[in-house]
Amino acid sequence: MVKTFNDDYEIDLSIEIDKAVKHGEKESIIEQIKNFQKQQDKDESYRKKSKEKYHRDEI
Repeated sequence: MVKTFNDDYEIDLSIEIDKAVKHGEKESIIEQIKNFQKQQDKDESYRKKSKEKYHRDEI
């Protein structure tokens, strides 16, 4: 999902994390962004596996 999120909103979460660190944001904010990024990665992986399974079942 991170890739889709980035494509849809043109936001790179890695860059946003770096910006937050440079601006001195609280660790809790940075941790929330990292957790969001991890969740997006999990969601993308799940979607990819589901899509592959669907295509295998069609054949």
